[in-house]
Amino acid sequence: MQRRTVERCGIAALFLLGVGAATTEAQAASLRCKGGDINDGDPVHVLRSRCGAPEFVERRTTLETFVAQTATGEARVVYREAGRELWTYAQDDANIRIVTIHRGVVMKVEHVRATPIEEASCARGTVPDGAYTAEVYMACGQPIDRRRKVETRSHRINDIEHRELVTVERWLYAPGPGNTPRVLEFENGALKAVTSG
Repeated sequence: MQRRTVERCGIAALFLLGVGAATTEAQAASLRCKGGDINDGDPVHVLRSRCGAPEFVERRTTLETFVAQTATGEARVVYREAGRELWTYAQDDANIRIVTIHRGVVMKVEHVRATPIEEASCARGTVPDGAYTAEVYMACGQPIDRRRKVETRSHRINDIEHRELVTVERWLYAPGPGNTPRVLEFENGALKAVTSG
């Protein structure tokens, strides 16, 4: 009974606290493949059979937020970790589609304008800030070293503390003679900084 109460409260909390806002961005989006369209709610085996293997897969841990009521009537924020997979497909229009999968089901499909990354940018370390991990992988190839950690960060909204998990990745590229090794640092799949290795 308590769990059901938490889940009911949590659904309202996701919208009241703004935690669920990001998932509504691309609700109407779909992925068009040769085998048919993919929409929110489709199982992952249908995605694979219609669209094939993705160009890139990223695993991310997020926090699901719920609000529970204590015995004294006070509201308490409850967090639960949840795993996500982000599958990236390159399309003929040069843009990319990012499919978020949760518990074996398509959660959302995002149409993303591709960041132009020239091959020379990989060697020079001039990849634009904000580029997605998938875009860098497709343009620059597999890094020689890839490290990943998950950080918990807190912020306050309306006097309530909220936590979020941020996936930080560091990719090392050593482009060859005459080029300085570069370390690309990503946060939640977006490039934040490029430094010399």
